[in-house]
Amino acid sequence: MSQKPIVLDPDLVRLQAEGYEVEVQNGHLLVHSIPYVNAKKEVAMGIVVTNLNGNIGGLGAPGDHQVWFAGEFPCRHTGQPIESIRHSSESFQLWPGFTAQHRFSNKPEGGYPDFYSKMKNYINIISNEARKIDPEATPCTFKVIVSTEEASVFRYWDSASSRANTLAISSKLALDKIAIIGLGGTGSYVLDLTAKTPVNEIHLFDGDKYHQHNAFRAPGATSIETLEQSLFKVDHYFSNVR
Repeated sequence: MSQKPIVLDPDLVRLQAEGYEVEVQNGHLLVHSIPYVNAKKEVAMGIVVTNLNGNIGGLGAPGDHQVWFAGEFPCRHTGQPIESIRHSSESFQLWPGFTAQHRFSNKPEGGYPDFYSKMKNYINIISNEARKIDPEATPCTFKVIVSTEEASVFRYWDSASSRANTLAISSKLALDKIAIIGLGGTGSYVLDLTAKTPVNEIHLFDGDKYHQHNAFRAPGATSIETLEQSLFKVDHYFSNVR
């Protein structure tokens, strides 16, 4: 699949227009170069990350109020941890090649209406303390980040995996090729499930045609018009998953 532009939602465009280093990877929004204070009262840079839900171009309200943070735990300008956002600290592998160290939780009354307000709230809490040490510290760098998704077998984000935080697990199925031999009551469901994984190629083998009795053992609801075509099973399922 060809690469596609990422910053499509108005919330993300708004963040980018204000100078934030916005990037989208694997169904997650990353805002880079967030100045924060570490325990030594030094200003460092971190990344605020949230998973994205909704549809491309219309994300809607966030599915939760929490974010991840890549960096040391942010402190106030005094060097004391910002306890108001603390949730947990461990190694969070969000997807292969990217690990966050902290999970934050700070929910305003009524929650967040959009991703813009969600990210701004966490960024302000963290970076305002850095600004007390270095008045020039700002997350709005206006640095350009090329916003293109990595080549993917999917036509749109796997927001189910990013929403459930299972991208690292799902990536284990990013195989080169698999074969499904037989597309009956078992094989058809195996295909339906594996088509939603990042496997690169699925090869289908079945010499039978798709008839009425198959429709009652297959995923979904087959139309009468489709049954009347008397397609081979491999052609029927190929047309449904391509």
